[in-house]
Amino acid sequence: MTVNTGNWGLTKRGKGLLFASALLYGMVFILPGETVWPTTAIASFLIVFLLTSRIIFEFKIRVASNLKIQRIFSKSMIEGRPLEVSVKLVNDSATPLESIEIHDLYPPLFKLVEGSSIAVTLVPSKGYSTLSYRVNPVIGKHCFKGPIVRVRDPAGLFSEDIELGVKDCITVQPLYESIVRKTILPGAIYMPGGRSLSRRRGIGTQFIETREYVPGDDYRLIEWKATARTGRLMVREFERETSLEVILVLDTRSSMSYGVVSRTKFEYMVRGTAAIAEHLIARGDLVGLAYSSKSTVAIIRPARGKAHMSTLIRSLSNIEWPSDDWSPGFPGLIRRVFTSLGRRGRRFYIIFSDLEMGDDEFNELLDVLTKIRGLRNDIVVISPFTPYFEVEGLSGIQGLVYRLYASRSVKEREVLATKLMKMGIMVVNVGPEDLVSKTLMRIEALRTGVTGLGS
Repeated sequence: MTVNTGNWGLTKRGKGLLFASALLYGMVFILPGETVWPTTAIASFLIVFLLTSRIIFEFKIRVASNLKIQRIFSKSMIEGRPLEVSVKLVNDSATPLESIEIHDLYPPLFKLVEGSSIAVTLVPSKGYSTLSYRVNPVIGKHCFKGPIVRVRDPAGLFSEDIELGVKDCITVQPLYESIVRKTILPGAIYMPGGRSLSRRRGIGTQFIETREYVPGDDYRLIEWKATARTGRLMVREFERETSLEVILVLDTRSSMSYGVVSRTKFEYMVRGTAAIAEHLIARGDLVGLAYSSKSTVAIIRPARGKAHMSTLIRSLSNIEWPSDDWSPGFPGLIRRVFTSLGRRGRRFYIIFSDLEMGDDEFNELLDVLTKIRGLRNDIVVISPFTPYFEVEGLSGIQGLVYRLYASRSVKEREVLATKLMKMGIMVVNVGPEDLVSKTLMRIEALRTGVTGLGS
């Protein structure tokens, strides 16, 4: 609990009353004798009234400081869907609090859509009062603070703000369910759920041909009709089912959050990550996730299944927004991910980053990715390109000028992409509309062995 004090808590009205009483006392020395007593009496009355109001005010401060605060949230915590917040002030004392002002501090990135987070209310003795409003939440972990209660005496001579210091943090899930369905992708990506098929021969579900038996073939694959027809022992051959092991690594540096809330690179990245993970898990792939934020480093090992998808969504909902006063050390995060997962097996690392970093950090990133690539892992950098995001909503001359700026930025980006390409690492520039589709196209290109799908 914090009390903001200053000038004894006097309001302008209180200061005026104090000045008036001081002025009256000063006039005693220059007024005629018959007016001294009335003037002194009035000045004394004002001082007594001021002191009495102060005593009452201090008592209300103590009562207000002991208020119990309960925040109640609606069940739905998904970005873009209004979140109802109710703040309940419980007064256990026998003293009512009249005309106190309450100001609930909702997260600064949230937008108020209905009601007000500020209200003047009465909190009855042995009772409670409730403030309700609705906000539009955004992706990630956010905290409600306060509330701040402003207490005044009945005459309005004193006022103090008390921050009750009740912190409630919530996690908001990205809205991602319809992203893949809305994305125009090659028909192969919409194959039925389950593991993907490769042209490598083995036990699977897709029949290729019959061939002559060779020692070591599984006897269960013998094709008896073909054997009887040819007089030689024949076996069935199928395409072998394969699955990818995909690691999604998210860049949470401050540059990813620049722009208008709901349309930032950071939000599109998180939504896209959720949609891509759901799609891959539905196909039977193993999906891992990694990111760092102020209070946590999340590294989720690759796995499949609905339960694992729920784990990924919970983790993405718990991600904290980037800020200028904190740096995640992105290359270090990737190194830590690779170390924790170990070198066993071949993995596909998808790095989401705008690559807007200094030369030292980029060189460190290049070094880390080169080492991972050198151990037979596949890597693609999906790079949300700032001009593609900021041009959204611009039209006419503004849009034209910005597109010219974007064309110059593309050339600068090509310098970075060339350095990565020399190490066998593809860079794909994406915007709001194609972040998911281009990422899935790169995954399918790897799955089928097709190369050359660049930005």
